[in-house]
Amino acid sequence: MANKSNVRMMFKKKQDDPLLELLYQPIYDMKATTAGTSQTLKFFRGLSSTGTLLTTNMTTDGMLAFPHAFYAFGISLRVAEGTLLADLQKLYNESYVELQISGKTYLQIPTFRIPSCSGLRGVYETTVTATTAQSFTNGEALPTAYFPLNILGDPVEINSQQNFQVELKTENTVAFSAAFNVWIFLEGVYARPL
Repeated sequence: MANKSNVRMMFKKKQDDPLLELLYQPIYDMKATTAGTSQTLKFFRGLSSTGTLLTTNMTTDGMLAFPHAFYAFGISLRVAEGTLLADLQKLYNESYVELQISGKTYLQIPTFRIPSCSGLRGVYETTVTATTAQSFTNGEALPTAYFPLNILGDPVEINSQQNFQVELKTENTVAFSAAFNVWIFLEGVYARPL
């Protein structure tokens, strides 16, 4: 009898394609806002040649290399700790997110609807002249905290060499006070060659 710890899910998309194995592995990318007003951050595009696994796990700009594929069940967002509360409020209240695959929009949603899968849980700020207690959360910091993309249980499929991106568009008329980092995670199952 096979040992369950050695069992891997494997398949071929087409008869002549290479054998693929499935992993629960999100794909993610980080971008930095600027200390400015309205802006568009394009995730999974314009990858930095100096990027590390802290910034992205993508290797090809705007697409997955052949024969890789991804089955997206959800989307989540993370903002770097230390971001000022006023900037967090502007980001969440004055921006929206769009997921596009091959030029077709699969999701348009205000950013405040996208939960965090990790990181920021709450914020506490004080001032010199008075103590002000404020809190901020965008959901439980759990790996299962994401906005669902699946349709009737089926994930949104991103095939190899298919263009995709997530855009975060701000409409803030008052500038962010400083630059800060934002990560977008597509949560799902990653298919890679053996």
